[in-house]
Amino acid sequence: MKTLGVTQKHTPFVVSRRNPKYRAPIIDISIFHYINEYIAAHENKMWKAPTYSELKERLLQTPALSVGILIFAVLFNALLPKDSTALVLYPDSPLKLNLNALSFYIFPHVNWIHLLVNLFSLFPLLSAFEKANGTVRTGVTLNLLAVVTALMYCIPGLLLYPKAGVAGLLGIVFSLLTYFCQKEHAVTPVILLFKVAGRDVSIPTEYFQFVALFLTAVLIPSTSFFGHLAGIGAGYLLAFGYIEVLYPPLKVILFIEKKLAPGIAKLKLLVDFVSEDDAVVLRGNAYSPMFTNDIEAPASEPQTYESFERRLGT
Repeated sequence: MKTLGVTQKHTPFVVSRRNPKYRAPIIDISIFHYINEYIAAHENKMWKAPTYSELKERLLQTPALSVGILIFAVLFNALLPKDSTALVLYPDSPLKLNLNALSFYIFPHVNWIHLLVNLFSLFPLLSAFEKANGTVRTGVTLNLLAVVTALMYCIPGLLLYPKAGVAGLLGIVFSLLTYFCQKEHAVTPVILLFKVAGRDVSIPTEYFQFVALFLTAVLIPSTSFFGHLAGIGAGYLLAFGYIEVLYPPLKVILFIEKKLAPGIAKLKLLVDFVSEDDAVVLRGNAYSPMFTNDIEAPASEPQTYESFERRLGT
């Protein structure tokens, strides 16, 4: 299998109609709930480095699994033998009953740049999902997304790309991005406006994941187009509730939390463990949008939001 690395390229920019002087990097627009804060800080020049106390407070408000995934992924790649392909997902992995690859292919990465880019892309989306769905349920969701994406990649791959191995977290990023695009588009139909040859071009929120898919394929040709497309497919299944039947019963999740209660209590001293009791209430509420409805409207007060492949993530 050919080992592919990350090619560094200049980040493309888009221009905000609200402020023509503001140039927003394409990579930032996938991070929904940071955009308004970023723009406001940039325009008002009010950003400053946080103090230790502020960092500690932010950590206490950060969902536990989102932090845990960062730590686990870094340690995993530090300890994984450099040339190991045991967890790389190939189209025939299900036929060979390589069950480890079906779930854990999301963790191996080509290099540290590859890993850091994927973690940077994943963290805000995963945090938003965990806050609205609970820590344990989010862990189950990650595993389901990994397996469903793997199967959607492997089945056509037996004919189309039988030797193409994949690994990395970016497939999960595309799944969560698709999930939020589907939830968000009803209240925020347009995610981005910019000009091309003097003409206004708008990108619908509902299809932004496909824009990100093609941009990734064009800017970094070494990525797996079909791997990311499989991640988008899994994201649709998640958004429309088709994988709901695969979740364990509520009483099972509550039982797990009860057994882990002593450890959870200590964990809450460091990070935010979102219990299933709280998450059930949040999931029962209407979807709380991440954007204002009009992306050209004047900046308002900050809102409170409730709520991996050697090629796949390159």
